[in-house]
Amino acid sequence: MPPIIKSTLLLLFFISTTHLLAQSNVLDIANKEFELHDYQNALKHYQEAAASLPSSESIQAKIGDCHFYLNNLLAARDAYAKAIDARLITPPQMFLYAKTLMGLGEYDNAKQWFTYYGEGDPVTGENYTKACEIAINRKNEAPIYEVRKVGVNSSSSDFGVSFYGNQLVFASMQKRRDGENPVVAQQNQLFISSISDNGMIAQSNYLHNKLQAQYGAGPISFSKDGKKVAFTKNNFKSGIRQIPSSGWEMSLYTADVANDGSWKNVRPFPHNGSSFSTGFPHYSEDGQMLYFASNRPDGFGGYDIFVSKKVGGEWTLPENLGNTINSPGNEITPFKTGNYLYFSSDWHPGFGGFDIFKAEQRSGNWAKIFHQGTGLNSTYDDMGFIYDTKKNSAYFTSNRSGGKGNEDIYLARKSLQKFIVSVTEIDKKTPIKDAILDFSACGQSAIRTDKDGKFRFQVEGSFDCTFEIRKDNYNTTSYTISSDGKGGLKNIPIILRKEGSSILPDEVITGIEETNPSEIKSNTYAGKVVDFVQTNGLSNVFIKAINKADATVSKAKTDQAGNYQLQLNAQSSYIITFSKEGYTEINRVIATQDGADKSILDVTSMKAVSTVIPTPTEIATTPPTPNETSGSSSSTTILEGYAVQIAAYGIDQEINVKRRDDIERLGNVYTREAGQFKRVRVGIFATKAHAQTVKRDLAKLGYGDAYVVNEKVDQLMDKVLLQMGQPAATEDRSAVLTEEVSTKDVPPISQKYFVRLGAFSKPQNVDTTKIKSYGPISSYQKGGLTILLVGTGTQLDRAKRLQQSIRAAGFDGAYIVQKNNDGQYTKVL
Repeated sequence: MPPIIKSTLLLLFFISTTHLLAQSNVLDIANKEFELHDYQNALKHYQEAAASLPSSESIQAKIGDCHFYLNNLLAARDAYAKAIDARLITPPQMFLYAKTLMGLGEYDNAKQWFTYYGEGDPVTGENYTKACEIAINRKNEAPIYEVRKVGVNSSSSDFGVSFYGNQLVFASMQKRRDGENPVVAQQNQLFISSISDNGMIAQSNYLHNKLQAQYGAGPISFSKDGKKVAFTKNNFKSGIRQIPSSGWEMSLYTADVANDGSWKNVRPFPHNGSSFSTGFPHYSEDGQMLYFASNRPDGFGGYDIFVSKKVGGEWTLPENLGNTINSPGNEITPFKTGNYLYFSSDWHPGFGGFDIFKAEQRSGNWAKIFHQGTGLNSTYDDMGFIYDTKKNSAYFTSNRSGGKGNEDIYLARKSLQKFIVSVTEIDKKTPIKDAILDFSACGQSAIRTDKDGKFRFQVEGSFDCTFEIRKDNYNTTSYTISSDGKGGLKNIPIILRKEGSSILPDEVITGIEETNPSEIKSNTYAGKVVDFVQTNGLSNVFIKAINKADATVSKAKTDQAGNYQLQLNAQSSYIITFSKEGYTEINRVIATQDGADKSILDVTSMKAVSTVIPTPTEIATTPPTPNETSGSSSSTTILEGYAVQIAAYGIDQEINVKRRDDIERLGNVYTREAGQFKRVRVGIFATKAHAQTVKRDLAKLGYGDAYVVNEKVDQLMDKVLLQMGQPAATEDRSAVLTEEVSTKDVPPISQKYFVRLGAFSKPQNVDTTKIKSYGPISSYQKGGLTILLVGTGTQLDRAKRLQQSIRAAGFDGAYIVQKNNDGQYTKVL
């Protein structure tokens, strides 16, 4: 080989080797940057390497990963597709590809790839496959909230909004030329803004001056009085999605807020950890509870939501909110108002990324969760929801398309559903003034109709409630209203009939007035009536349907199986009344629309009205006659008969009976629990006439909405809170009811159930004087802390009652535990 050719080949080999080594070095740099979550630079170097490598498909999946974390979903989809074509994609990248497709709203394609991924991870694959199916069915729903952009957003990340009095505080990575506090190394600072009357926020200033500036702080939460603040120290970077897998590191801190707004006594939250993150704080309304998200190891997976209580000046061990809220995925950004907790999740079925959910609390437990629908939620990441219910103004963070860039802040307002209830008499069709609409079953109070027989009100979002309509000398009826959260006006016509009158003529009704086969085929609608409790068909129920447009009437009566048929016109709206002796009358409104659906009457459930008459063995002495009742009290406890209901409270509300001394002269004052409510009643009286007399006397004391009910103490564990006198000594009922009245002087008994007060490092500082009478207090050691318990005996019902009393005494997080045979304690409620 000639020397010149040999030298040329050696030079080409050297250049080629050097080039390959250079590309290998660039790839190593990109991999290191990706490992450090520096996705912007990693993407640049991956693209540089891909441009020179003969087979760039080998790193296309990594390019897709970078785009995914930078929220460039279209570019991510294209890069992943190239890697898939070359069969060079790992299962984790396949999962991110499916998430990318979901984020782009390509649910059918995403569902297919979640199914493939599920071959190696069935639980996760099935969960997201179902989420895609639900998203397909719900994506065209009308939104519950109207969403608007706010004026403080920038091309950088703006997020973590929180209330501070009548102002808003948020975190932002925006840089301001005129600001005295330049943002350092892509870290965010805190800004404060006023709120306009329409809920918009358009101008903002730095929350702190140069000396007090907090870099990398947020999201934060202020206590309602503005004197305390909890905040997250974060490592968020501008342009990178705020999701756990992007490299989050967070710690929680608390501080006192001085009168000038500065923060004093900044201290780390005692339950931070070096091996996990803690952040997204939210103070309860009283400032004694702190909700937050953490990926500590004792959760259900990923980030879970926890709560810690301030007891004796210390934060208790975090308590997981349970698997109704928390999941194998990530739950973050808690915000609690009333009985509802708003949070975001990337596991519960949604539209893609993080979606916003609402959890409902019942009797201290989280009962169920609700997806907050379109508008508020998108296919991207929606989180950090906060809500001022009085102003109907909510704010949240989203990186959805159409914003100014990265995370933006949005204003959301619920659509208001308006109702007009009109109560009229069935015969005269005249309005009924002062008819009582009792919404106590929905946690509201009872109100009266005006002179036109009307009552107007509005609700926010979805709402379901069955309320009663009462008027002296009229049959009581009930009606169920439902709001889909889409707004608008709904008219609710209610018909009452006088006691003793019939809604139908005396003639026998067979169920169909006309027998013309063609008319039956086109105009007949079938329905069924059942007993609410027994669910069996109810016979001889009279049904009357009044056409709202022309007042024409159709009538029917159920057969032995509870079935009936009505003649109804298409494109019409009807008021339908169901009546049967011994059952609460029901009013329904149905619209036939085009008449195609003949099953719209569906099944109607009727509740029986108790008419039990007391027997001599259940009455200790002869009850007073009606004319002996007024202004006097009886020491007799009657277990069946009649009572007068004067008020209703939520299960966790404190009872406040006004003029109690005067009321107790009329009879025993007690409560009955039903569902989520406590009914305050006076009784029990042997005759209805006696109860009616007491009702009139109660009206003079300011209880004009009081009404008579049938009463029976049919469960010995009924809660009798304010019992007067001594129960009758029949069988063991006296002892049981006496125990219900008072928890003082509890005798030594076997302890199976305990109420756990909490875990304390300094139990000597815990004030237990208010609860000593509830039972013996014991303790044990765990993890360097002292666990305090109150013994409640062997009956779980009694433990539940004492749990409520102990919570009312200041131990909000108290819960019930059971002592096992091995001496260990397990949580019950």
